[in-house]
Amino acid sequence: MPTLTNPQHAAEDAAEAMRNLVFATRSFVDPCDTYWVVSDLAATTRRMEQVAIQVASAHREKLHLAHDYNGSTAVGEVKALTAAAHLRRVADLLRQAHTSLDLAAKHSGCIAWYDTVPPAPNRHTANTGGAVPLSPPSKVRSRRTCH
Repeated sequence: MPTLTNPQHAAEDAAEAMRNLVFATRSFVDPCDTYWVVSDLAATTRRMEQVAIQVASAHREKLHLAHDYNGSTAVGEVKALTAAAHLRRVADLLRQAHTSLDLAAKHSGCIAWYDTVPPAPNRHTANTGGAVPLSPPSKVRSRRTCH
């Protein structure tokens, strides 16, 4: 069940979901699934960007509470500001990753996956010197559009 008020538990749930995705994407039985995975990765990346921005903001907003383990506020503040700066960099990188994933999804969405591979040209058509046409659509069992 989603945890909307506990960021630590929500982060654990997200990490577990990504672990499951790592295992699920080791192979694809249906290549149409690649489009949906890429699209969902784009959405996830956009959300991760927002989380990084929010966590960076929390480091800055709670700066007055930051200390190191020896009680030094100066060191705690430097660590909090440094963490916030790194998180802003992460947000920038995630924005770039989202752009690339979005482009990948657009290209993946243009692929028509066929249930069977068209037969290879025979040696008579291969020696014609021209382009070899693919088998007519009637010889292809079915075409799946993925979205």
